[in-house]
Amino acid sequence: MARAVIGPYGLMLWQYTSAVDGRSYFSATLIRDGEVIFRTADQKPSRSGTHGTVKLTFDGPVHLSSTPDAEPALPESRHSGYLVNWFSPKTGEHWRFALDCSQKTFWFPASETVSVGQFAAIASGGLVGARKHKGVASGSLQEYVL
Repeated sequence: MARAVIGPYGLMLWQYTSAVDGRSYFSATLIRDGEVIFRTADQKPSRSGTHGTVKLTFDGPVHLSSTPDAEPALPESRHSGYLVNWFSPKTGEHWRFALDCSQKTFWFPASETVSVGQFAAIASGGLVGARKHKGVASGSLQEYVL
């Protein structure tokens, strides 16, 4: 889950895999100058309907980690941010945003198999082929312990 303000854009995204049915669920909304301009709950490419993807990135400079005195200390998160691509076949528009973790808020074990964290991020992006904007984001993530 993440929220961001990037230039004239506001975005909200939510993605998780259910432990109950194993399916992935997704929802995304993009606002420009206070007006909703894009919304989808579909990750499958389509020639007619809006869709999008949210991919984890692994090569950023900040990974979530426990505080130095945490017991037990957790390994750093494997990923360091998100790359977001949203498509509107009807309008021919494609937006791309990058959210790169810049500061952790917390990172702790939620269970024996899952770690949970919250982050602040440097964000950038916009309409592909147009001006690239900069902004900030915050969000939370879960990561299965391997």
